[in-house]
Amino acid sequence: MNRKTKRTICIVATVALVAVVALNSLQLVKTGNRPAAYRLPPSLARQVVHDTRGMNSEQIVDYAVDLTTSKLRFGLSNDIDGGVANCVGYASLCSAICNRAFESAGLADRARPVVGDVRLWSMSVCQGVSALPFGRRWQAFTHDHDFVQWNYQDKVIYFDPSMKDLVLTRCKTEG
Repeated sequence: MNRKTKRTICIVATVALVAVVALNSLQLVKTGNRPAAYRLPPSLARQVVHDTRGMNSEQIVDYAVDLTTSKLRFGLSNDIDGGVANCVGYASLCSAICNRAFESAGLADRARPVVGDVRLWSMSVCQGVSALPFGRRWQAFTHDHDFVQWNYQDKVIYFDPSMKDLVLTRCKTEG
């Protein structure tokens, strides 16, 4: 292996390592609630009940995130039934799936969409994107962010289904 190839491999490995550390350092910080307005279509509600039979709370949340990301693709509008949504739609659909499964399983857990901020090492990612030269056109989109609040036993946990779809990582923060 020549020197140039070794150097390229080292640079790629370093960038990959920094990216993994950064993605695993993301935190979700709640600033407010979003009304939980989305209702699952009857066929999807039946599918959720069938698919989650026998699952525990953690398995239900994982299922809900996976189902949400399989049903939606990221876009600027919110047309959940059309398969396109931004973070608001992802959080709304995912919390509706969770709640239908929790209810069906007789669990006291509850999920709700909330508004907040994504932080990386205490810095606002939303504000950081808005500050970039191309970020001005995204300001209306990045001024806040929606994710899901999961009330589980005596804990509050925040997780972000849209983050999994955008950067292939599950962002989860215990509140």
